[in-house]
Amino acid sequence: MDSGKDLQRELEGLRRLLAGDPASAVGGDYLVQPAKEKSLLTGSAVQALGIPYSQRPSGLFVPQSLASGPAPIDLVATYITYQELTGTDCTWPDIATILKATNLGQVLEFTSKWLAKWTFEEQSQVDSSYIETNFRGARQRSASSLMRDGRVIVAPQMLHVLCKLALLLCPGDADRIPDETLALLPLGIGELLGNENRQDEVGEVHVNGIPASLTQELISNQHFNQRIDVASALGRFTRRWREIPNESPHADLGSMEDLFTAAVGVTFDELEIVAIAIYSCMLGGAPSFFSEDFFGGIGLPKGRALAALNVISCSLPKLREAIVADFNELGGGFAWSISAFERFPVIWAEDAIVITDPKLLISRVFGWLPFFDVYSTLAKKQKGQFRDYAGRISEKYATEVISSIAPQALGKRFYTEDDLRAAYGSNLKVADAALDYGDCWIVIDISTRQLMRGSVAATSAEDVKKDLDALAVKKAHQIQSTINCLRDNESALTGHDGIPNRRFIPVVIASEGFPVSPFTTSMIEDALRNEGVLQDQDIDPLQIMDTTELELIEALEEKGISTFAKVLRGKPQAGLARMPVRDYISIELGLFPERSSRLNGLWKKPFERMRLKAFPDEEPLL
Repeated sequence: MDSGKDLQRELEGLRRLLAGDPASAVGGDYLVQPAKEKSLLTGSAVQALGIPYSQRPSGLFVPQSLASGPAPIDLVATYITYQELTGTDCTWPDIATILKATNLGQVLEFTSKWLAKWTFEEQSQVDSSYIETNFRGARQRSASSLMRDGRVIVAPQMLHVLCKLALLLCPGDADRIPDETLALLPLGIGELLGNENRQDEVGEVHVNGIPASLTQELISNQHFNQRIDVASALGRFTRRWREIPNESPHADLGSMEDLFTAAVGVTFDELEIVAIAIYSCMLGGAPSFFSEDFFGGIGLPKGRALAALNVISCSLPKLREAIVADFNELGGGFAWSISAFERFPVIWAEDAIVITDPKLLISRVFGWLPFFDVYSTLAKKQKGQFRDYAGRISEKYATEVISSIAPQALGKRFYTEDDLRAAYGSNLKVADAALDYGDCWIVIDISTRQLMRGSVAATSAEDVKKDLDALAVKKAHQIQSTINCLRDNESALTGHDGIPNRRFIPVVIASEGFPVSPFTTSMIEDALRNEGVLQDQDIDPLQIMDTTELELIEALEEKGISTFAKVLRGKPQAGLARMPVRDYISIELGLFPERSSRLNGLWKKPFERMRLKAFPDEEPLL
């Protein structure tokens, strides 16, 4: 097999996915015939191209007629490499030698500091600070020059990998090393991992000639680097794990709060107070190292605060064991899997309490992981009951947001799964919700499925396929069934005759997130074509959104800026058609609405609960 031709095909496939096909869109020849009035390239007798070109933010030159909007490639970050700053190559033995002679505390201080800055600051701010703090002289000037050209230097993945390596290799009593030496290690790690990931995986090729190994890496990359919306996380936690279960506790198991307290020995209130106290201090610029005494001054008895901290923390030896166990269970995944840090974002070091990553702290306390705290303590039958119950709670929260989005004028416009079953029978597959926008229907199904570990860690192409089948293909069939019912007999649901020539917009809400990209979108399109589902002319392309994006739509609707239908109808024709909805709204449309009043009320409740529990005599915090 000709490896050169294979590489050329892979690069061409990447180019089409990321930048489109400008040559086919422009028509006519790029080169013009020689003529007196035509200009030549400076210093040569070569005639200039006849079409004016513009440079995209990514650095790619394209015809001006195609440069009006952003393309997926403009969202791709290119990192500064170790070789560019040092002029030499880095090897794994080099990194191991340095770490074996480096103080563990110094590395933990370094990685936690820059992960915190990445959480709280814009990428350009973090990069500038990293270069100014860690480099001097010619190396600093070189790094700054590369950054001005659009390159980035701080990558959370490389900081996490460095932290894992340090936990496994660094002694606790070694001397500190120069800051510049330590700051170069993440760049060397990135370069080495990049070289390793260039090897093609033997087996199925998924997307336009692109190897499965590269597709897996891109999925893991996007999942890993997704920034967290803290307000959304706090609001969703309040409603999903606290309010809805208290309003509708499980008939056999009881409420989520009681189950959680029985499982871990602390209350949600206590865990909230500890997490908010830590995060607020770090947001205000506090270092990521805390003393035990800090937890005696946050409004809880110190013993209760430390008990809550124990739920999300572990010792250095236990964390090392968790890192090794994770690697062994996955059969690899060292580059992408951070499940040990996700479970234990706080480390009890010898003389300090270290917050490895404030983003992971918020996800640990206010995300999906409290479910696993409870789930791991239940008997087999109870586990099935609890899993189904948690799924229904998550679906209910998403449905509440959809209900808030629904048009309010001209009668009923929002229809639930119960409405659809009542109209079309309980034996048919139906979606979870449908919104009537007059000229179109938005048909929505909700998935509470999380990406499988092999998908997150880029260790299993089979896990990626399972995720896509469950999230897209299975849900697409339910949406198609609902569309068929609406198309054939809309009046059974609405009570009035249907409007002719309506369009249908299929949407899957992935409540726990999904990495939408040109690659995953192409995979889903291929799968749906093979299934013959959602292929009719009156059906728009399937859109996959997470709950945070749904809340963004809610804000646009409430503020009168745009509508759900308008956003979804415009996206397939946009430059970022195959990117996440949030990117289309913020980057292509340039819309940044304030949070909805519903979410604004919810995300402040943990702060108010903290005030009432810990500081009852103080004024409201927000």
